[in-house]
Order: sequence, then structure tokens, then C-alpha cells
Amino acid sequence: MDISLSRYQNTSVFENSSCSLTDLKLAHERHWLSASSPFKRVRKPHVSAINYRFVEQGLHPKPKPKPLNTGHDVVKKETDVHDSRQINGSSSGLCGQIEKLVLCKRYRDALEMFEILEIECEYDVHVGKSTYDALVVACISLKSIRGVKRVFNYMINTGFEPDLYLKNRILLMHVKCGMMIDARTLFDEMPEKNLVSWNTIIAGLVDSRDYLEAFRLFLTMWEEQSDATSRTFATMMRASAGLEIISPGQQLHACSLKMGVSQDIFVSCALIDMYSKCGSIEHAHNVFDEMPEKTTVGWNSIIAGYALHGYSEEALHLYHEMQDSGIKMDHFTFSMIVRVCTRLASLQHAKQAHAGLVRHGFGLDIVANTALVDFYSKWGRIDDARNVFDKMPHKNVISWNALIAGYGNQGRGLEALTLFKQMISEKMTPNHVTFLAVLSACSYSGLSDQGWDIFESMGTEFKVKPRAMHYACMIELLGREGLLDEAFSLIQNAPFKPTVNMWAALLTACRVHKNLELGKLAAEKIYGMEPEKLSNYVVLLNIYNSCGKLKESASVFHTLKKKGLRILPVCTWIDVKKQQHMFVSGDNKSKSCVKIVSNLKKLMSEIGNHGYVQRNKSLLPDVDEREEQMLMFHSEKLAVSFGLINTSDSTPLNLVQSHRICDDCHLAVKLIAKVTGRVIVVRDASRFHRFEFGKSKFYLSYTTHAHQLFDKMPTISYCLTLLLLSILFVPKVCYALSETNLTEMNPDHHHHHPPASEQPLAKIAIQNAVNAIQESACITANPLVMGCQGEDSEWVNVEVNTPVPSEGDWVGVFSPANFNSSNCNSESDKFQDGPYICTAPIKYMFANHSNPAYTTTGKASLTFQIINQRADFSFALFSGGLENPKLISASSPISFENPKAPLYPRLAHGKAWDEMSVTWTSGYNIDEATPFVEWGWEGQTKKLSPAGTLTFSRSSMCGVPARTVGWRDPGYIHTSLLKDLWPNNMYTYRMGHKLTNGSFVWSKLYSFKSSPYPGQDSLQRVIIFGDMGKAERDGSNELENYQPGSLFTTDQLTNEVDDYDIVFHIGNLAYAKGYISQWDQFTAQIEPIASRKPYMVASGNNERDFPNSGSFYLSSDSGGECGVAAETMFYVPSDNRAKPWYATDYGMFHFCIADSEHDWREGSEQYAWIEKCFASVDRQKQPWLIFAANRVLGYSSGSEYVLEGSLGEPMGKEHLQKLWQKYKVDMAFYGHVHSYERTCPIYQNQCVSMEKYNYSGTVDGTIHVVVGGGGSELSTFAYVDTEWSLYKDHDWGFVKLTAFNHSSLLFEYKKSKDGVVYDSFTISRDYKDVLACVHDGCGTSTLAP
Repeated sequence: MDISLSRYQNTSVFENSSCSLTDLKLAHERHWLSASSPFKRVRKPHVSAINYRFVEQGLHPKPKPKPLNTGHDVVKKETDVHDSRQINGSSSGLCGQIEKLVLCKRYRDALEMFEILEIECEYDVHVGKSTYDALVVACISLKSIRGVKRVFNYMINTGFEPDLYLKNRILLMHVKCGMMIDARTLFDEMPEKNLVSWNTIIAGLVDSRDYLEAFRLFLTMWEEQSDATSRTFATMMRASAGLEIISPGQQLHACSLKMGVSQDIFVSCALIDMYSKCGSIEHAHNVFDEMPEKTTVGWNSIIAGYALHGYSEEALHLYHEMQDSGIKMDHFTFSMIVRVCTRLASLQHAKQAHAGLVRHGFGLDIVANTALVDFYSKWGRIDDARNVFDKMPHKNVISWNALIAGYGNQGRGLEALTLFKQMISEKMTPNHVTFLAVLSACSYSGLSDQGWDIFESMGTEFKVKPRAMHYACMIELLGREGLLDEAFSLIQNAPFKPTVNMWAALLTACRVHKNLELGKLAAEKIYGMEPEKLSNYVVLLNIYNSCGKLKESASVFHTLKKKGLRILPVCTWIDVKKQQHMFVSGDNKSKSCVKIVSNLKKLMSEIGNHGYVQRNKSLLPDVDEREEQMLMFHSEKLAVSFGLINTSDSTPLNLVQSHRICDDCHLAVKLIAKVTGRVIVVRDASRFHRFEFGKSKFYLSYTTHAHQLFDKMPTISYCLTLLLLSILFVPKVCYALSETNLTEMNPDHHHHHPPASEQPLAKIAIQNAVNAIQESACITANPLVMGCQGEDSEWVNVEVNTPVPSEGDWVGVFSPANFNSSNCNSESDKFQDGPYICTAPIKYMFANHSNPAYTTTGKASLTFQIINQRADFSFALFSGGLENPKLISASSPISFENPKAPLYPRLAHGKAWDEMSVTWTSGYNIDEATPFVEWGWEGQTKKLSPAGTLTFSRSSMCGVPARTVGWRDPGYIHTSLLKDLWPNNMYTYRMGHKLTNGSFVWSKLYSFKSSPYPGQDSLQRVIIFGDMGKAERDGSNELENYQPGSLFTTDQLTNEVDDYDIVFHIGNLAYAKGYISQWDQFTAQIEPIASRKPYMVASGNNERDFPNSGSFYLSSDSGGECGVAAETMFYVPSDNRAKPWYATDYGMFHFCIADSEHDWREGSEQYAWIEKCFASVDRQKQPWLIFAANRVLGYSSGSEYVLEGSLGEPMGKEHLQKLWQKYKVDMAFYGHVHSYERTCPIYQNQCVSMEKYNYSGTVDGTIHVVVGGGGSELSTFAYVDTEWSLYKDHDWGFVKLTAFNHSSLLFEYKKSKDGVVYDSFTISRDYKDVLACVHDGCGTSTLAP
């Protein structure tokens, strides 16, 4: 994307960006208030007509407000309403009243006065520019969408022609009230625009997080205006910060320098914020240094930047500079400093900030006071925290959470529970962090019964679904009571995959109760889940060391060295006289440490008289024996010694550590506190320790809980790691990572890996295969003939025997059995000289899969599940791994008895409600046999329906690998339409082929139930999901867990097949990605479902997208299939299979299934079809209107969309939302993001109801549902706070809709693993509710006969 500087210089904003934005053009100018405007003039009925319609609908108009005592009498309406002069006089008085009310900031009264003007004067009066300007102020101040529409509609209907100033004000009113769709329409229709117009709409896009569209519009503005203001640049800096991409921000910085606005205070502050959020704090500071005048906002921006990146000491230093400069501080300044003090354990600075808050008049600020509550709670001053909390006039859920957590961390669980009950009684809704704090408090204080009661009430009473962190609390609670078996059972029965945190909680309990075996299991589970994490190597190292397995310990240590991972001595920080001091374990030789070490030795000798004995450890091989001496000079001991030397006898010592305090240091510090009479507070990576007069107030705080509850302290950001995990039985030397590795060690980061996009078969570099046949090697397969009883799949045993086995040996399944180069495509990649293979196997398995000793014995016995794919099969043994395969041996061919048999039927709706299509695959061309379907009622004479036959060739593929190594003959795909079905009747069917010799080949017998008549009132059940893919039941392709949840979903739907009526798989079907053999694998997997229920599909990126193939997106996700395979394999009732959008009915449901891989924007062919589909439904007969597509054209908190700044497909909701609103679409479903998320009902980008579980009455918004967790590798959610997201689940699952009648619908989200409902809601309404006005968007009406 380029910014043409016209008279300056061209400057690239997005270097190497794949998004070309320069071709974006604005719509043609239209008259702003012309008849084509969506807000065209419509004459409203007389007020009596309005009242009559309200009464008819059981509604009553809002009563008129009483005259307001403003010091000016409201002019009363005269009796003769036809006297225009009197009316104008009355309206003039009302307009004056409105302006005065706004001037007095009585905005709500002003809008009520405007309603009086509307009702009493209709449209026969002149409302002036100043009155409209005042009304704009009122609407903006109240964020009143209703007010915006009333004011603007009144302006349209009275024919008022605003000037450019007022047009900009009206545009601003729409933007500030979040009505971005209407705002964009207004902007596009403005015949004249100035920089204010452009700045307003661009700022609105940035505020709504549509950053890419903001850049597009900025470029268009630059082309048209060749100019920009400082405000424009400041706004675009925010857009760059939102994208967290530094390059456009740098280019904007260059532009601002060239235009001479870089010194503007708003631009400077925006630059500081942008550079900070994009990770370049040095550039941010350079901008700050160059500011000619450093304002409060400038100082706040740079301090926040340093704090954001963990530079707490630097942030505090800047705070002191700000104080010295004399710049006035605001509540944001003090709030930030309190949070910085929380990280640094700086009590004195926090107290100063607290005093500053009060002195500067911010003593009642909710954000600052919450930060203080958090600080005092974390550092053992719970009474101070409670004092601040009680004085707060207003509290939010974060305030309550901070104090509850504080009580819990200090072991005062009963007080935490009391506070929780008080929170509930004050109608404050708890969130998942609240329950984490309460459950932690119960765990720390041993309140087992109360903890279980609260845990069980989360989902039932408070509708908060327990997360892994809550399960970890309960596991710790069970562990404290010694119930390790029950804790282990809770992990195994959790409704999601156990997390590292849960296993770590079990590991903690194992140490306490000396359960070595279960502890080893837990530690190995953690190691297996995060094999590249340094902390896990340390855990395994310590476990082996604890068990006396020194050889294994040495092996782990050598692995660490090989990987370049270093275990560094840990650090401890102490605040003395307002200065931070850091100590590193083992630092006892520098000049500055001489006095400290001398004092420490004296202390160690003194506490020896009170029972201290140094706790030695078993040394590892290859570790220098000087480690024994390091035990005395651990960083926490050095810090304590320094603190005692440099502070008065009454001063408490506050330490922060980057690790978990070891047993030896815990005992030593406890006894030092006793002999010195000091209070010593230690905050380590997992626990809060307060040592006071020899009593260790040991407040356990499980690591992950600390990470969630504490403010991302540098010492806590990797809280799960290191020696919290290495806690088995023998005291350890404490190690930690350097601070630069803290992000890498964050235990939550394993959730953020993007889903794998590579097909498992693509791992095989088959083009590199060479002939390395070994005569002494042997591979055999049995049985030789499969399907003798008509089966379409068979388990095959493969025996491998080779004299020269190696670690990377693997067995591939090839079909046809002759897999040499005779049929290679000329477009294939260049192959090695000599014998080679140019077709990828159907599946593969490593030879050591079933025999870990394979590399020693050379023998393996593997079991493959083989399905009928119209050709014979052979099994080949390769060495050299997947990258450099060398053919060692191949088996004799095996085959199905009838490889051409008709298989894998897929039902789907026809174009009419009484049609059902049957699609299947066979090996019979139409020259060999005639395909048909025999069907009818059971026990009755059967009908025969002919079938059409399709296939596709290598040349119809668009690119690699589909044209090269992925190609395999797909066979013949037949489709027959069964017509004139009776509604809700059971039919049986079977596919047949009449051979040229007159004989018949038959499939198995299947059955289905026909669809109900459109609008028929009966029980109707629908399944919806996306992105399922396929998986291998035999464990093949095991290195790539490509669609790990696919079989969960398939098996669950197979088990429940009698409990639903129709299935919608909304895109990303097989994930074949150019490996054509996988389509047979997929259709075989879904056959138990698709052969009995209509299996309706949509197109996704992995079916359609490929460059230069006509797809809307230019990715290569389809692997060269460009939609051909999916469109041939599955029938959909569209007019053109290459344009696979379609409508279909199922009783009371009407479905509009879009294709997100073709253009769906306004003006496109598909957009017109979508509107036609919505408009065609009769809501009296079919009240439930459903929209679906693969990509998220609505709303999503998925990480990728959040990183794009769009919270959904860019431009999706901007173009389609007006249709969802106009036609009152009930629900919109999407896949693409591999997880589950449900929104509130949304209208105009805002929640219209915060109800979560029971919706009734008017259709006032569309509920958007992401249900892409069909089976592919799960996607992650970003940590963003969106009010519209009501429920998220990071797991595999599907949605079930149940329509009981025309008035009642049940929505259920079920997990694929267990079929249990985890989210649900109901909709109850009548037909009149569908007809009713939404918000204030009523149409016109008349009382005329």
C-alpha cells in the first residue's frame, strides 16, 4: 500500500504486504439527500395514527414530559393547530428550550423536548442549524441510537438542507454512536467533503477496530485531497498500533515529518503509543525526547510504553522525571505507577502515588483505587486494601476480584467467601476470575466443602463454564486432602484436554504426599505437552535426579546443551530507600558483595544456633562441585543480607524473585526473620510468603492462579515454570531463566500456535524417492482379497522384516499397486535420476509404530485400515525418512473382490422440497454399466431413478499438488434425484449398476426419512458444524495430528443419528488439499451419517482457493483443486455447481447457504442472490431464517481476525449486516475458525440484549455463531474484551437446533468428545414478533381505507 505524497515523495506504508489497497475507489458521488439515499424522505402518519397502531399492538406511546423549570416558560400550544404562524411561534420556543437544555448539559431532557416538537408540530416547522447542532451534542453525549435516527429522519422529512459544517456534525453523530454502516453510507453520499469529513469517518473506523478499511480510506483521501491534518496522522498512528505492525507507522511518521506536523502534540503522543505497542520502545523514547512541549498525555504514553514491555524501573524513573518537570499528573499517571509498584514491590512509591491521588482530587477514581486494592492485597497489607475498597463510591468486578484474591492469598478464606457473598448480594455479576479467586481461597484455607459447592454452582447458578484454571484449583484442593486418586480422576474426566496447569497441580500434591509414581507420570505428561520448554527439561532432570537415575539425568543435561538452552542462576530484587537492587545466585566475589557476604555468614552462623542445617543436594554428573557453595549464596539470601544492612530495624523487607524459593532458603529466611525481629515478605513465582517473628505465614498460591490474578509481574509471567514443577522429594538448587526468556516460558503460550495448514501427505518428498531395493528385506500383507462378504473396508496386517533397520523407516500404502513412474505427469517436479515414484501414498505409518525395538530387531507388525478405492493396493518399505525416501521393499498386490462396487452414498436435498439426491462413487464408466437408484417404501413396489455420471481429470486441476504427486483417479461420481417424495416418510434405497451383459451390481440397502413440507409443524432437528476433515482410525500419518477431533465428531453424530434430521457441514470438508485419494477417505468416514441424513455442504478455502482460478481469495489452500473435487463429489441444489450458493428448506427452517470464497460484497452476483434468498421466505410458515458460510462474515474473537483488526472477515459485516437487519435473520453460522463462539443478538454492530439464555419477542438482532470446531486443529482466541461475545469454547463440537413448533426453538452446543450440552438458549416468539418494528426502524402506515 503506497501513500503518494504528490508534491513530496512516494512513501511505502506496507512493505512486502500481500494486500494491494491502491485499487480501492470511492463510490460515485450522489446527492447527499437524494431519493436514492437510504434515508430518503418519507411522510410520517399523523400522531393519532401512530397512537392507533401502538394500541393495536398492545403498546402505548411514551407520555409527554412535564414542562421543565429551566427559568424560561415553555410556550404552550394554542388551540388552533392549523394556525401556522402560531405553530411556528411554538416551535421556535421549543427550539430555544432544546438549545438551552443542551447548554445546561440536560441532554435527556433536550431529546424529550424534541419528541414534543415532533409530535405537536409534525413537519410544518423550521428547525434551525443551531438547534440541530444542539441535538447532535445531546445524541453524542447519551450515545443514543434512537435519538440519532429520530433527529436525522426529522431532518430528511422536513426537507432541511444542511451545509457542509452540519453534514460533518451529523456524520460525527453517527460515528460516535457506533452506527458505522449508516455513517459510511452518509459519507459516501456526501457530494462535497473536506478534511473534517475524512477525519471523522476514518476515526470511526479506527475506533471500531476496522484498521485495514481505515488505511484504505486514508489512501483514497490522499488521492483526492493530497493533504492531511495532524489529526489524520494521529488517527492513522492508532490504526497502525491496532494492527501491531510497525512499518505503516514508520511510513506515516515519515509523511508527518515531510508535512511538518510531527511536532504536533497529538501526533507525537500517537507516535509514542504506536511505537510502544509495536515493540520499539527505543523509537518511542526518541519521539518523546523530540517533543517541543511534553504534556501530561505525552508523559503517560511513554511511561505506559515502558511498563507495557516490563521495564518497570525505567517507568518509575520517568515518573520521577515527570514529577521534577512540574507537569500536572492525572489519575492515569497514578494508576500506572501503582501497577508498576506492584511489580517492583515498592511500598514507598505506592504510598506516594496513593497520596498523590488524594492530593490531586482523584481519590474516588475507580481505576486508580482498584489498582491500589490490587497492590495492597498482593503485598500483605490486606487491611489497607480493605480500607481503600470500602471508601470507593463505585466498584466494578475487577475491584471485587482484587480484594477477594487478596484475602485468599493471605489464607483468610472465610473472609474471602464472605466478601464473595456480599458481592452477589449487591447484584454484581461474578466472572471466571472471580471464581478463580474464590476457589483458590478455599484451596489455600482448606475449605473443601465450600469450594465444591461454589465449583458446582458456577455452571448451574451463575452460567460461568469452569475452565482449566478452575479444575486446577479443585485438583489442588483434593491434593491437599491426600485424595490423589480422586484428583487424577478429575483430570481424566475433564470435559477438555488436561492442561499443563492441571498436571502441575497434581504434581504439587504428589510431592506433599510422597507419591513418586504418580508424580513421575504428571511430570512426564507436562514434558510431553511442551517438549521445547526449558522448564520441562529442568523438571525431568530433577525427577531423574530424585530417583537416583544419574545416567538419565546426564542425558537430559546433554540434551539441554545440544539444544543451546542454558539454565541461568536466578535473580532476586529488593527495594531499599526507593531504589531497586538485583542479586544473582552465586555472586559472592564482587567488591560490592564483600560486606553483604560477611553479614550473611554471620547470620547463617546465628541461625545455626536455632536449628538451621544446610540442606545439601545430590549433584548431577557434569556439574561443577562449586554448586555446593552456591547454596549459601542464593540470591534471596544475598538480598536479605543487603536489606538488613541498609535499612532500619523497623523496616520490613520486600523481595521479588524470578523463581520458586527453595526449601533451604525458605528455612533460612524464616529463621533470619526470627533472630532479627524483622518482617520479611517474599513474592516468588508461585507463592506469597510472609515471615514475621519466626512464624511463616505461608500463603500457598498455585502458579497459574498467580499468573491469572497478578498483574503480569515479570517474576510471575512464566509462573508455571521451573522449580515449582521440580518439587519431588529432594531439595533442589533454584534455577531460573533470564528475563529475556520470560515470554517464551509463559505456560499459556502453547495455546497460541496457529493451526497446521500442511496436509500430512505433503510431508513426504516423494519426488526424491530412489530405488534402494534390498533382496533380504521383506514386506507382506494379508488378506490378499478383501471384501469377500461385501465389506467396503478391511483391516490389513503388514509384516516388515529388514536386516538394516533405521529410525526413519516408514511404510506407505499405494494404490494402484504399480506405483512406478509410468504415469507421471509432465508438469511434475524434477525427479531424481533413475527409478522414481511420482504419486504420493494414500497413507503411511512409521515402522516403529507398534514395535519400539524395531531399530534393533528389524521386525514390525503394522495394521492398516484399507477402504475400497477402485484399484489394487501394495505396501512399500522406505528408509531415509520422509524427506529422502529410499525404496527398500514392496509387497505383492492385494485387492477388494469387487473394486468397482458402488460405495459411500451422500444424501442431499434437491431443488424442490420433495426431492432427495443420492450421490455415490464407483469404478463403472457409463460405457460399462448404467447407474440408477432403486427406492421406495419398505415392503412396497420399488421405483427406479436414473443417475447422471461425472468425473474430473488431472487437466481440470489448477495446480500442484493436485496435478502432480497428489493426483489419483477419482473414479465416477453418480447422482440420482428421487422425486415426488411424501413428507416425513421413511424410504429405503440402494444404488445399482446394470452391466452390459445384463447383470446387476448392487450396493448395501440404506434408508432415509423425507423432508417435511415447508412450514409443516413438527419436531425438526438440525446439525451444523464446519471444518471437520478426516482422521485415520489405524493411527497412520501419526506425525501430523491433522484433524485430531474429526473422529470425535463423526462418531458422536453416528451415535446420535436417530436424534436429528439434517446436517450442514459449512465448508472445509476433507482437507484433501490436492491429494485426491483423501476424498474417498472422507466420504467413507461420513458414510454412516450421509447415507441416512441429508448432508448439506458449503464451500471453504480448503476446497476452492487457488491463485488465478477465480476465487475471491488468492491463497493456495485447495492445493490446486480449485473447487472441482468438492463440487463433483457433493451435490448441492444450486443453479451452477461452480457457484455453490443455494437455498434449501426443512419444514419451519429456511436456510441461505453462501459461498465465502466467491465475492459476496454489495453489487456482486452473490450479494443479490443472498438478498433474494432472505426476501423469498414466508416467515409465517417458516419463522426460522438461518444464514451460513465458511469464513466468518460476522463476528469472531479468533486470534487471526483480531490480529487483522477486523474481528471477522474484512468487509464482511459491513456489506452483509444491512441484509441481516433488514430481513431479521435469526442466526448466522460460520466455520473457518476452529473453535466455538456465540454472540449476543447484534444490530448496528451493538448488542441489543445482554440476555444469554432465553430470548423472546421481537427479532431485534442477529445471533452470530462460529462453529468451526468440527475436527481440525483448534484455533485460539485473542485476549480481547468484546461485549458481544457471550460464550467461547476451545474444543471440538457442533450445534443442534430443535424447532418444536413455529414459536419455540432450542439452540444447543455439544462437545464432540462426550455429546454433552455446554451452551444453550431458547427463542420464544409469535409471528407478530417477526412483523414488529425493530428499534425505531418502523415502516410507514396509514389509516386510509
